[in-house]
Amino acid sequence: MTNNIKIIAIALLLVGAFFGENIVENIQNYIPLANNEKVEIPTPSIEYKTLVQSIQNTKIDKKDANQIRDFFWQLSQVVKSDPGFIKTTGQFREFNIVAGGLNFAGPSLKNKYPNLGEEIDGVIITAVGKENIPLTSQKRNSLSKTLQAVAWSMQ
Repeated sequence: MTNNIKIIAIALLLVGAFFGENIVENIQNYIPLANNEKVEIPTPSIEYKTLVQSIQNTKIDKKDANQIRDFFWQLSQVVKSDPGFIKTTGQFREFNIVAGGLNFAGPSLKNKYPNLGEEIDGVIITAVGKENIPLTSQKRNSLSKTLQAVAWSMQ
């Protein structure tokens, strides 16, 4: 390792040691959804409110509700602004299963809310159906609004 690399590494370690906590705090303020109190999901139309009513009526701990809300809000934004990665409803289902599996892995939510996953899946199926069809702009918009409504139901 050259002396320049050693000096840079030492400087980074010193900056991290002295200012690390402040740096992390400032970064968290710029990461969407990092501060749960600042997240405000817009109120959906009556159609979407009705669609998620059973989810909204489920008693969920605040911490868990925040995690679920953040996941579905971010998922709605991915669907809304996706440049073409998710082209079919089948691809979305696979993406949702993998992303959800990663996000909700661990014992904290597993089997805690027995019917919640099925209820959310039912709402999504209502939006896009069960068939693997192209995700048209109309279907994409409906799916994004549905996911936003799921997120809203957790507030």
